[in-house]
Amino acid sequence: MKKLISNYTFNAAARTITFTDYTSVDLERLLLITNVTDNIIIYNFADPSLGAGVSGNTVTLIYNTNAMSNGDSLQIYYDDEQSPANQETLQAILDLQDFLKTIINQTRALSNQDANQRLRVNVDFFPTITTNTQSVFGEITVRQEMSRNEFANGIRKHLIF
Repeated sequence: MKKLISNYTFNAAARTITFTDYTSVDLERLLLITNVTDNIIIYNFADPSLGAGVSGNTVTLIYNTNAMSNGDSLQIYYDDEQSPANQETLQAILDLQDFLKTIINQTRALSNQDANQRLRVNVDFFPTITTNTQSVFGEITVRQEMSRNEFANGIRKHLIF
């Protein structure tokens, strides 16, 4: 799980960051390091020019940090597989999962798909739309006098989600 590392030692002259709470750091799990004092990204896993090397629990940056101060505040994100999600996060995920199940069940009652993956939506109310041709399709008399907005509002008023 992505974790914000707050216990570290930054040596700007040596371009190193020591993760105090870890005995070793996996470079593949290091996501992002930003110097928030200077508003500069100094490590990004996706940018080779902002890379780093690791020895034990010390990260050596490619970025030149000599102009920075050892006391600068860093924002370090590390994918810590040892750190499980907390109870609040797990509960939020479960609540979201229940909400999505409810939406799926309500949607399933309103629509279905044919073999070509097209959705068929059941509409119980058909507003009267008029046009100059006076053509009739099912229960709908089509006339051009009603605007698109009135038509859309008539349908929205009777859809239930």
